Amino acid sequence: METFLFLIGLAMAGLGSLVAFVGWVWLIATAFKESTLWGLGSFISIIQIKFVMDYWDEAKRPALVHIGGLAFVFLGALALGAAAPDDGGLLAAFDGYDEYYDEYYETDEEESDSSGSQNRSQGTGLRPADLGAVKEEPKDNPFRRNQEPKRPSLPSTVGPDQANIYLGKRVQVIKRSGNRIEGKLKQVDDTQVVVSHYSGAGRMDFTILKSDIDHLALD
Repeated sequence: METFLFLIGLAMAGLGSLVAFVGWVWLIATAFKESTLWGLGSFISIIQIKFVMDYWDEAKRPALVHIGGLAFVFLGALALGAAAPDDGGLLAAFDGYDEYYDEYYETDEEESDSSGSQNRSQGTGLRPADLGAVKEEPKDNPFRRNQEPKRPSLPSTVGPDQANIYLGKRVQVIKRSGNRIEGKLKQVDDTQVVVSHYSGAGRMDFTILKSDIDHLALD
């Protein structure tokens, strides 16, 4: 019932607006026939009413058309108000549409997912439940320009004879005595290493003999 009232009210309001506009334009054209001043003044509601009262014989037909259109708009508004429930919403009659829409498309998506899983399982010999565990291995893009080669990861600790692989890195030098020196490995030669340590006082370079080093670790 609410749907019927809503559609009737919408139709009456739309038709009434059109009829009222036609009557309004007809009334202004009638006023221009009397004089230019009356025509221009009819764009103002009070002057338009005055024109209808003074020239009723000439203005009654467009005036009645205009009033009739306004009456249709009023009745259409009443019908729309009656179609609206107390808890709001002129489209309350369609409240169930959103739920139907969601349920329909959720079901459709589930069916498509299920059919897609079955197709994939037929091609791989796996059950649909096992497909989630199958992951494609990343492949290198042969069309990617300037692709950087993969660098081997550095070991976390090395002996003093392999210190050169940490050159330029922040390291901890653990001496045989147990003391630690932290800083950036600046220089490595056959007998010693140089570590630059930065602090609030500035940079300090420590020269450490390889014979005194137990091992080096990445910081």
